[in-house]
Amino acid sequence: MTIINNGVRKMSLMEELEKKALYWEALESEIATDLNLLRDRISGDIKNLLFDDLETKLEYAKNKWLNIDKLKDQFNEFRITSFKRDIEKKIEDIKEKWNVFNTDTTDIFNEYRVLSRIEWIDKEELKRIIDNLDVEIQKWRLLLKIKDIASSWWTSVYNLEDIQLEYSKLKDREIDVSEIEEILFEI
Repeated sequence: MTIINNGVRKMSLMEELEKKALYWEALESEIATDLNLLRDRISGDIKNLLFDDLETKLEYAKNKWLNIDKLKDQFNEFRITSFKRDIEKKIEDIKEKWNVFNTDTTDIFNEYRVLSRIEWIDKEELKRIIDNLDVEIQKWRLLLKIKDIASSWWTSVYNLEDIQLEYSKLKDREIDVSEIEEILFEI
């Protein structure tokens, strides 16, 4: 039944429901396409843009009272998997290159803050993973300083007292410091 009010045609309840159903199908398809695109190996910048875009679409759908729980869960599961993979890649990168420039973890910690707000996520596991990354960065920064002292013939800006203090802190936390000890004993 179409109602005309002041010359303006108002949609019937059936037309409005049909319009919402078509919109939901299109939005669901678009979100699913974006999720599939994320599963392809894409660059970090594009991934972050897609994350932002998907969050916007999911939030919009939620505000329109659309049932998007299943899609949101798939998206969050992908984010968690991607986060873990990014940390593994970062640790490998740090171990391979040994420079201070590859220890920037701003993006990873930003993602950690976003993920830690998800209700059903295992926050203990996330904390353990991020702490492991932090420990690896501390170890490799210390190794970088030691390597700099060894290769600079004692003209390095780093001094052994500071290195000893950092080394002791790591060892007191019962962190494996065997790689550090090997290099220290060679100096």
